[in-house]
Amino acid sequence: MLGRVEQVYQKARRGTKVIVWFDGAGQWDTWWEGRHPKAGSWVLIDCHLWTPPGTHSGAPVLWVDAWRGTWSNRLKQRADRHRQRLASAVAR
Repeated sequence: MLGRVEQVYQKARRGTKVIVWFDGAGQWDTWWEGRHPKAGSWVLIDCHLWTPPGTHSGAPVLWVDAWRGTWSNRLKQRADRHRQRLASAVAR
């Protein structure tokens, strides 16, 4: 899944708890073991739903199975600008 880190709400040496927005799937609570993504960054992960009782946030939780990539918050802006340049070059 490709998601955008909306909020980092707990940091630890072993990882970080963050809220991630996935287009079409909504907002999810996640634990990033061994990683510290910044708010606004984009992440690509393999994951599964984790539903034990008593999660701290009370929100649905996704468990990260594998990391595929992390990109800065400017990635989408740069891609949109590139797409616009290509479209205007084709229109000429």
